[in-house]
Amino acid sequence: MLQDYCAQCLIRGVVAVGVKLTARWFTNWEADHGLSMKKPNRKYKVPKAIMAERLEIGWCNGARVRALCLAVHGYEPEMENWDQSPFHNNESGSQNAPTLAVAGSKVPLVEGHADTRARWTANLTTFSNKERLLKDGPPYAEFVFKAGGDVLQLKLREYVRSCGYGPWLSVATSEKGSYKTHDVLNFLETHLPLMTDSRRWRIIWADDFSAHLSDQVFRLCWFRGYVFMAWGGGVTPVVQTPDTDLNQPVKKDYIARETTELLAQMRDGISVPRCRPERCIEMMHNVLCSMALHLNAAEGYIKTGTNVALGGSQDDFVVREAGAFWRELQMRGKINSAVAEVRAEVEAGRLCWSVQDVRRVIRPYPKHKHNDLILAQQDDDTWIPEDERPYLDDEAGTDDDEAQDENAWSDDEGDAEAEGHPEEAEAEAGGHPDEHGGARSCGRSDGAGDSAVLVSAAGAEQIAHSARLIATYESAILSLKACGAMKSVINLENDIAKERRRMRAVGREDPDVLLALARQRDEEDARERTRRRAVADANARTLTAAKLRKAIDDANATLKRRKREVLEAESLLEMRHSMKTYTLEDLGRGRSCGGKAAGRKRRFEVLDRLSRLGQGLSPAQRNDFGWWKESWDAKMLEEHGAEWGCVFAEWVQRVINDVGDGIGNSFSLFVHAETRRCFDGALVLQVP
Repeated sequence: MLQDYCAQCLIRGVVAVGVKLTARWFTNWEADHGLSMKKPNRKYKVPKAIMAERLEIGWCNGARVRALCLAVHGYEPEMENWDQSPFHNNESGSQNAPTLAVAGSKVPLVEGHADTRARWTANLTTFSNKERLLKDGPPYAEFVFKAGGDVLQLKLREYVRSCGYGPWLSVATSEKGSYKTHDVLNFLETHLPLMTDSRRWRIIWADDFSAHLSDQVFRLCWFRGYVFMAWGGGVTPVVQTPDTDLNQPVKKDYIARETTELLAQMRDGISVPRCRPERCIEMMHNVLCSMALHLNAAEGYIKTGTNVALGGSQDDFVVREAGAFWRELQMRGKINSAVAEVRAEVEAGRLCWSVQDVRRVIRPYPKHKHNDLILAQQDDDTWIPEDERPYLDDEAGTDDDEAQDENAWSDDEGDAEAEGHPEEAEAEAGGHPDEHGGARSCGRSDGAGDSAVLVSAAGAEQIAHSARLIATYESAILSLKACGAMKSVINLENDIAKERRRMRAVGREDPDVLLALARQRDEEDARERTRRRAVADANARTLTAAKLRKAIDDANATLKRRKREVLEAESLLEMRHSMKTYTLEDLGRGRSCGGKAAGRKRRFEVLDRLSRLGQGLSPAQRNDFGWWKESWDAKMLEEHGAEWGCVFAEWVQRVINDVGDGIGNSFSLFVHAETRRCFDGALVLQVP
């Protein structure tokens, strides 16, 4: 562009004002226009439209099953979610983590290259029930190592038994170090508790992985008191709690422990350190024993909208990308509709808690052949690449230790991420709802209770102020986007995120605020539905008037056509019932050659009138009727001679009598019979 500009200036004799395109110039240009160079830190495996479609179906499926359980059993089922995450015998080496070294020097790489490629799988689980976590300990987990046969598997199981690890941990082996259907069944058979009369039903989620979608998996879960549900392909990094709230903290802690172990081995004189499977199991066990990881992961069920209150009181706690999709898809109205549909079916007696009815309320995901084929070829599409961070919470962004993390972004990238995705933030100091307050006290999932909600004056004022600000900001964003002022748009989006965080903070301090907000949203939705119904009624009336006008025009056209048909029918009837008399002498009786041309003409007139009597002739007979009259009359004149006129009159009278008796095709049958009798062996030329 600069070259073209200078060339045009030279051609027109204008002084060219050029610039020197340096890094400083590009930096200033970016600052002037509110731009920045950012590395992509989010990789989607399906288009946004497909992701939105599958998220909506998954959220509604979960709401329908929860509503069905609540309507039948009187309680909501708690949730579990399992997912596989890849690890390596040298995880820090496989991540290509930075190494402390003298500036300007070469950095030697001391690692077993094969260990950075030797993958094993950690199958981790999250629970939504914090009380169960505090009572029973960590959720169950299984580690799968790559090996053929049972030698390594028996060895590792003996190691786990000898170390006294809890029953929540198991090990297995497979030829590829990953899961197949029989591995999934073994995992569920080992860890899912048996269903008892005192235990409540649960929902267990998994990703859209072929090994999970077998009917055997669903049946095994059902017999253990679980309803198996799968997320749509490609959406699990947005809503699946192991991906969003567990795997990355686990991997970070594991890499720290592994790095310490490798350094200790090097200090002991081992030139190329490595971690054997037993040591990997020990380190991962120590990582998963931290209950803080699992308690934080339990909050992910609200943050992702998976276990959000059915009444709508926790919608403001759906954050990150899930929150953006939740608001964009207007999921509250769709959730309410799905819940109301299930409750109505249960009240009508058409739904009960059976495997058939539960499967009936779980809607399938529509097929997208091209995208599904790509996901199938990727095997397990929910594994996040080692260098990818799907989100960055405010907790991580404000933590002093996060800046020292070897996997963290640079300061510039972190600032850009905080500006680019403010709605993903979810942090206030100590702002996590615990099991005795916050989220639980306000999570009245049935949305029942018509009594007034008491909200403090300060909380109500702050909520109202934040709601007005958000509405004003959103209105301004639309105008700014139309003008192309994207830098101002980003600033306003950041302010909207801050206001939403303030609203969530107030909701945690005063749970009744959440119910008040939910009811306020319901009232706004009701007003919006009323307005839409009024618009729809007006449109329907306009459309009805247009349809009536079209119906009138069609009726008038039909009336004209019917009148024309009636006139044609009347003329035909008049022709049929206007009798014409012929004497036998007129038809050629007693005259030589059948009365010659005059007699033949009258006989042809009679035949023409017969062809229009009753059903008349067939299309093929009408096509050859001219030839048939002449040939047949000549043939009969030759056979009957002077008596042909009398014989002709008798045959015609017989046809007329048959038509009067109801045989409408009498003349057609007569022509067919005479053609077969007189011309069956004749040589003729038929031309199409």
